[in-house]
Amino acid sequence: MPRSQNPLRVTIIGPGDLSPDDERRWRSLQRTHPAFESPYFCPEFTRAAAAVNARVRIAVLEQDGERVGYFPFERDTFGFGRPLADGMSDFHGPLIRPGVAWSARELIARCGLPTWDFDHLIGSEDAFSPFVTDVAASPYMDLSKGFDVYARGRARPSRPPFSTPMNLSRQIERDHGPLRFEIHDTTVLEQVILWKEAKAGVRMSARQKDLLRTVASMRSDEFTGSVSALYAGGELAAAHIGMRSRTVWHYWFPAYEAALARYSPGNILLIKMAECAPGLGVTRIDLGKGGEDYKQRLMSGALQVATGSVRIPSVAASVLAGAERLVALGRSLPIQGPLRAGGRRVLRLWQSLVEG
Repeated sequence: MPRSQNPLRVTIIGPGDLSPDDERRWRSLQRTHPAFESPYFCPEFTRAAAAVNARVRIAVLEQDGERVGYFPFERDTFGFGRPLADGMSDFHGPLIRPGVAWSARELIARCGLPTWDFDHLIGSEDAFSPFVTDVAASPYMDLSKGFDVYARGRARPSRPPFSTPMNLSRQIERDHGPLRFEIHDTTVLEQVILWKEAKAGVRMSARQKDLLRTVASMRSDEFTGSVSALYAGGELAAAHIGMRSRTVWHYWFPAYEAALARYSPGNILLIKMAECAPGLGVTRIDLGKGGEDYKQRLMSGALQVATGSVRIPSVAASVLAGAERLVALGRSLPIQGPLRAGGRRVLRLWQSLVEG
């Protein structure tokens, strides 16, 4: 029987307005695409983001009186659209039932957004293809057949699987004492934040910290925050703030003691997580976009995430585009200083108001 091609109706609601039936339909949609099994696409993550940002909204898509899709997003101070948990989201995009005809431009317009920028779009690449400017790989570890099968698949002719992490484990134990892995230890959460700030040289925003704390406190069958820790001789060597759906663990915010960097404690911790993941029902660990060496060594495969922007003709979108053009133009002209400075002032003003 052919699917209906009747127009979609889009209604904007708050996360608190989701009904039990909405949650059932939402979870059913998560099973239609491998990427949607990520905890980023769980309704619980939308609620966590909404708990720290009052501008989170959900577009509910209906066709023939039936709810067929959900699109959580954020609206900034100027009304521009941003991904859910902007700046901390490794996956985002709408969840829409396969076979439903829809347009990305129409969806963004019906959300009342002059723009919607994305940098980790997944699962809706075809609908957004006219607006994509870049595509990148987001590696993952495939644990669907267990850790041992995964490990054998990562072996090389010249060495057994994970010989380097195992050697480093022995070295750190020899130098600092026995290793202990804790799958969930919320006592180390604040230390992870301090380590991440020290490494980056910048402070995380209050909203970002609150999101990590909120996620870490959530525990259910469908969505669980996790704060994993690796101790060496009783001292914290590495830790990780992440989250799990029923089948996917997202490797989100890892950090380690800088004085122990030569032992790669973060890699040892990740291997420990992978070893215990199948026992938790986890079939995949998503590592997030990036070409870091450890991701290349440990990945089984990769999902593709897109960067781009949907812009609906409007005064607001024109102002933003003009400021960006000033910055770009200033890179190529002799008078680049004033032009770039002017464009950057507009963009900085916009950014400071949004994040303030």
